[in-house]
Amino acid sequence: MRLLLALTFGVSLTTLATTGCVSDEAGEDTAPIGGGDGKADGDTTGTVAAKSGLVLTSTMKLEDTRESDPAKRFSTITLRARGVVTTTATADGVKLSAKLCDITLPMVGGYQPELDAAFVASLPPLVMSGAIVDDTLVTEPAALVLGARLADSIASPLPAATSSRVLDQDGDGKPGVSITVRGYGDIYAAMRVKLDLEMPLTGMTTTTGTATIALDQAVYGDDIWFYDAAASAAQSAQFVKVKSATNVVKLRRGSANCAAVRSAFP
Repeated sequence: MRLLLALTFGVSLTTLATTGCVSDEAGEDTAPIGGGDGKADGDTTGTVAAKSGLVLTSTMKLEDTRESDPAKRFSTITLRARGVVTTTATADGVKLSAKLCDITLPMVGGYQPELDAAFVASLPPLVMSGAIVDDTLVTEPAALVLGARLADSIASPLPAATSSRVLDQDGDGKPGVSITVRGYGDIYAAMRVKLDLEMPLTGMTTTTGTATIALDQAVYGDDIWFYDAAASAAQSAQFVKVKSATNVVKLRRGSANCAAVRSAFP
């Protein structure tokens, strides 16, 4: 159990990046945004759909330098998020509004930490500004912040436990947001996910592109009687490091609600 919590909540993840490529089958779409000059009727290359389903999967290999046994020293964890992306044209390019459907936190050692599903559904969309250049969608960095009020969502540090900027965002009377480990209790934390995308636009129903992700967190406490989550997180951040990561982001045209997204990306 101690290793589970250390790996899941005690790792200071640095910027992770990978490249992607186009994939899957061709398909129809309505109201594409951007591009299209000089292209044949029905060719949606260089455009992004007004509504798309999104799935983001980040797989990370971790190393715990306190362990000498290779079987214990290295582990792999996966973070997955699905949502609906609404795209609108702007004077400078496009705006993407990503509404989360669900987030699956990394499972470690057979345990599945969870964010409350109703809380995730209540979160405001993550808004990203972008442009379409040479049939490629490129977005500027944006950040989703949970459990904290930040003057600058990108640059401001997450607050300490005693700060008035800690936000009980899920309304359960505990600091930050509560992350549940079933059968054990809750961990209270603030988290920030920074994200930008680079997607080749090819007219395919589903495209796969590059994601750059940075995740950081501040742990404020827990109600697990045998465990000090904040102290363990601070200690583990010194020893548990990300050795490599693969981030895959996919957009599927026409998946306009969470039911369609879950069907497209089971």
